[in-house]
Amino acid sequence: MNRLALMVLKNIHRAPFYYAKLCHYAKYTDKYPEQEKWDHIHRIMEIAVKSGNIDLQVFGRENIPAEGGTLVCANHLSMFDPF
Repeated sequence: MNRLALMVLKNIHRAPFYYAKLCHYAKYTDKYPEQEKWDHIHRIMEIAVKSGNIDLQVFGRENIPAEGGTLVCANHLSMFDPF
């Protein structure tokens, strides 16, 4: 829980900007390309992982198809599994 609190405190100044940008993308969804929206989400996740001192390891990335959808289900062994 301390890591989560530390992550929030480290990023409290960034939250309004990133949240406002997410809301803007949601409101004008056809105005921006999908890649730009995904890049924004990716940046938010990078910041969260780095500021939370999370050791992120990805296994089986080669099994994810290049096209089409993918469903990823976390087993939630910790509160950081969704990242």
